[in-house]
This record gives sequence, structure tokens and C-alpha cells, in this order.
Amino acid sequence: MLRRITLLAPYIDNHSLAELSQLFQCGPSLQQKSREIFQYQWLTDALVHEGQVRQIVPDCDVFMIDAHTELKLACFDMDSTLIKAEVIDELAEELGIKSKVSEITASAMRGEIDFVESFTQRMALLKGLDITLLPQVFDRISYMAGAARLMKGLGDAGVKRVVISGGFDLFASRVVSELGMDEFFANRLDQNEGQLTGKTILPIVDALFKETKLKELSESMGLESSHVLAVGDGANDIPMLKAAGVGVALHAKPKVQEVAPFVMNHGELDDLLTVFGLQ
Repeated sequence: MLRRITLLAPYIDNHSLAELSQLFQCGPSLQQKSREIFQYQWLTDALVHEGQVRQIVPDCDVFMIDAHTELKLACFDMDSTLIKAEVIDELAEELGIKSKVSEITASAMRGEIDFVESFTQRMALLKGLDITLLPQVFDRISYMAGAARLMKGLGDAGVKRVVISGGFDLFASRVVSELGMDEFFANRLDQNEGQLTGKTILPIVDALFKETKLKELSESMGLESSHVLAVGDGANDIPMLKAAGVGVALHAKPKVQEVAPFVMNHGELDDLLTVFGLQ
């Protein structure tokens, strides 16, 4: 089987490159600098394991996928994946309780407490927040580097781009609109007389929801898992990442990196286009 092996790394010296090319039984088909990192790629049918690569270059992200993989569906977490924030923490800042809510968020993202339980606790703390403040909260949030370029590249390749987020629909809808994505699934904010009630509206987008939705989308499109990319950073993304053919833990919590099929700690989001041979 011909595989496309892609490495993202701050730098790989010539000696290590020579060792890798010997391991892969061919020279690199791509070797270029992309902003602060280098991209290296080999097309090979050599039987190589990630551990062998890491013995030569410990500080790198390794992607090994079938060179004939045709990506059709890409599912993304939103908070700390497509945007540089946890929205619920930013909403809490408007009430002066960001540190209290952030502590619960961080614990949930590390997988220390159940996501549904933590979400319910945090929503209760947001009771009384004026909903007219929501647009200005979104306006101070920035996108992850490379997000727009990734979505354009995926769109040009005919890939369906979906947000499946434990965040909120009002924010996910703007992300999808501004990045030119296709669809979103996110939690709904319950409000009454212009204020958040602090209550949760079912279903809550938790780990099971994310995994199930990815599988439903795949089945509705008649796809095999190899056609599907998933990207996330928190413990509630783990089942979704495992269900995808290419599940990527992006600058993720340690627990997520330990179990995710692929880990990305270097580069920017659009470097994933290189992984699939789309740029």
C-alpha cells in the first residue's frame, strides 16, 4: 500500500533526513518551510511505524495515511480548535466569574469530570447574563491561525466542512458563516426576557453526541471512515477523533494526545492540506 507520510517539525537536519529517506526507501517528495515549521513528505510503500520515525526525529508531528485517501467530510470542534477561546469562559467574564468557570472548563477538557455535569454547572453560573452582550463577546475572539485557509482549501476540494461543538449555536453559526463552512451542531442558549436562564436545552452536545453525529453524517454521505477527518482538542472530542479515519488532536490536552490517532503540535491548521496532498 502506497502511503503518504508527512512530518511537521521546527527543523530536521540533513543527517536525519538521510536516515528517514533510508527508512522510507525513497527521498522526500516535498520539503518546504511553511511559516514557522517545515513540511516534509514521502510517498512510500515501505512498512514503517511512527515509533521508528520518532527515534530519528522526536520533536515532530507524524501523519501516515493511504496516499489514495480521498477526503470527503471534515468535522471540527470549535472552541480552542477553530477559535482561540472557550466561549463559555468568555461569557463568564462578562459576569466577573471567568476564573471560576474556567477552572471547571479546564477540568472537563482534561477529562477529570463529566462534560455534561460540568456544562450544567457552568450554564447555571451564567444565569442573568444580558444576551445583547453576546455579539461583542464574539467580536473579541480570534480564529486559529490557518483556519480560513484550511476551509477554503477543503471547500475547493469538495469536502463538506462541519462544526460539531460543545459550545453555543449563536457562535457556531457565525464561525460557519465567516469561514464559509457548510453546517454546524452546537448547544442552544436558553433565554428569557433578554437574559440567559442558566438552564440547559437538550440534547447537550457531549462526546457521545459528537461521535454519533460524525457517524450519521458519514453514513448519510455513503462514506467509509477513511474519507473522514476530525479535529479537536478536548477530552469530549476523543470518541469523534477515534471514529474518523484521520482524527487529529490539535494542540490538545495530554489525555487527548495519548489516545488520538494523530497529534498536531506544530504548524497551523491549513498545514493539514499538505497531509492530504491538497496543496
